[in-house]
Amino acid sequence: MNSDEANEANSVANEAEVADLPAFFTQALARAREEGKPLVLDFHAQWCVPCKRIERETFADPDVAGLLKQCILLKIDTDEHPDVAKHFGVVGLPDIRLLAPNGEQQRQLLGFQDTETMQAELQTLIAEVSREP
Repeated sequence: MNSDEANEANSVANEAEVADLPAFFTQALARAREEGKPLVLDFHAQWCVPCKRIERETFADPDVAGLLKQCILLKIDTDEHPDVAKHFGVVGLPDIRLLAPNGEQQRQLLGFQDTETMQAELQTLIAEVSREP
């Protein structure tokens, strides 16, 4: 598999794939493309203790919250939207995906993410997106 094929495999930008996803996702992806912002997918569930901790500690941190304002944040409850979780191959929670505006996955963060890690990952993602033509 060459790098173009690998990028295609990691991308949700393929029209057929996007058509199979719910409207809330396709609308968020369209907004990310339009605004040139990265898309952050937060896969979580109500019963997930580390997910609640990320929400309460990490996402609530002022620095992280400020960086998330430069992104399109999409919170996806895997119990309510198992089709989206399956599409992305989510097998454990929390699972955070960082996508370029075109839908190409840049990174996957598994498990609890502290504020420092999340801040560094978001800064890198935003910098990469701002360098794209």
